[in-house]
Amino acid sequence: MECSHWRALRRFSCLWAISLSLSVSLFAASRQVIIDNPKVRVLHIVIEPGDTTEIGSQDRERVVVWLQQGSAEAILPGGHSVSNSWEQNEVKLERPGPSRPMRLKGSRPVGAIVVELKGKGDVRRAPTSPQNPWIIDARHYRMEFENSDVRVTRVKIGPHEGTPLHEHSLDRVVVYLTGMDFRVTPEGKGPEHEVQRAGAAAWGTPVRHAEYNLSNRGFEAVVIEPKY
Repeated sequence: MECSHWRALRRFSCLWAISLSLSVSLFAASRQVIIDNPKVRVLHIVIEPGDTTEIGSQDRERVVVWLQQGSAEAILPGGHSVSNSWEQNEVKLERPGPSRPMRLKGSRPVGAIVVELKGKGDVRRAPTSPQNPWIIDARHYRMEFENSDVRVTRVKIGPHEGTPLHEHSLDRVVVYLTGMDFRVTPEGKGPEHEVQRAGAAAWGTPVRHAEYNLSNRGFEAVVIEPKY
């Protein structure tokens, strides 16, 4: 009886150790929640070479901004895999669906900003203003993609270039792909000096302002606007 008890205990310990090792490798990516409010949860993740991981729960639509170039093998049911790759600063929309692990290839870690959308689009609460920046300043703002739930634009402003007065009509997440050193002038107010580091993400509310790049370097960012 005692011998049987010890065999069962050893078997349980072995299975627990295997389960623990699998869970550690599966979720090995470093995750930091940097914004969490009623509309979005924003994570900064870092995946190490060879890690097998999942970006997060796939019960929500999400926008992924890859901060470095990379490739991975997505592991399918039955042990099969399919290759997946992305460019530096590429933005991808991921629909809700079955969660699948992926194994990072290469020899360098890869970071990403993941914006999880908590709501569903409502056209009554997501008006398009004629002063939206991609409408009046197509030189610096370009629509990346849009659906009923979210609008994503890319911003590129050269050294010592400015934008005209424009309106961000929705709440938004701004992902800074480069550093930022700007003079920002809100409508009816005096200029403000704003600085951000590359790889940061910030939450913004509707505003009308003009911007000027004080830096000798070009600026790039991705703006993610939930439409609810």
